[in-house]
Amino acid sequence: MFRVGGGYLLANIKAVEVELWLKNLERAAGTCCKIRNVMSVLFNHARRYDLYERNPIQWVRQSAKRRSAPEVLTSSEVRRLLTALKPRERMMVLLDVATGLRQSELFALKWKDVDFKNRQLWVTRSIVQQVVGNCKTEASQKPVPLHDYLISALRGWHRRTPFRTPESWVFASPKKRPEGHRSSRPESNCNVRKDSKGTGTR
Repeated sequence: MFRVGGGYLLANIKAVEVELWLKNLERAAGTCCKIRNVMSVLFNHARRYDLYERNPIQWVRQSAKRRSAPEVLTSSEVRRLLTALKPRERMMVLLDVATGLRQSELFALKWKDVDFKNRQLWVTRSIVQQVVGNCKTEASQKPVPLHDYLISALRGWHRRTPFRTPESWVFASPKKRPEGHRSSRPESNCNVRKDSKGTGTR
């Protein structure tokens, strides 16, 4: 049984319909390609054991390429952006520009991941749609060296944020919580574009 907003019998699954379903998913092209490949493997497994005679997924076209080219800011645009942002967002963008971390990895940083003494950052987890998981690749889990300027900026943010324990999220959500509730929760949808309006950045 294949479910896309309801139940589909195997015999009724069409390549074009699967393509349309993947196109409407709010996922990156690479993720959609992996979903398509897993579905194809399942059909091939069924064929191997004579459970089914065909694999309609082999005709599903799904590219792993980006759907649009990434926007790359110039150094002057980055400076204007940093000037316009609030402290938390400024630190977030500065760290991202300097290290190249994925958004999901940036949101999942905890203070225990920041090694001030050795000037490095441990990237061990990621957050996607409020779900905490492992990093995308093993290479992502290697320590990231930090420049002295970044260390200084992170120390400044650590003094400023109300969430400073090792288990606290570096970029905890600033949304209000019930009175007396002091635990932080991770950010997962920071709108830097909104805060940068009027700076001339793209």
